[in-house]
Amino acid sequence: MALVLLCRLSINLISINLCITLLYLENMKDKIKYLILILAIASCAFGIYIGEMEVVFGKAIKICLECCGIG
Repeated sequence: MALVLLCRLSINLISINLCITLLYLENMKDKIKYLILILAIASCAFGIYIGEMEVVFGKAIKICLECCGIG
């Protein structure tokens, strides 16, 4: 009887530990998503700050004009 209770207790502890681990991983996934989003926004802002937007936009215009046969 005591062995059965001990087994049930250990199974419950394992399942509780697994649930806590899964919640921790889900929380980490959310943090990583927000970190990547912040890094992407910061990279875009830095590119605009140093003037890369004009260069990229100019190249995009040239490529579009070449595809249409105008440029």
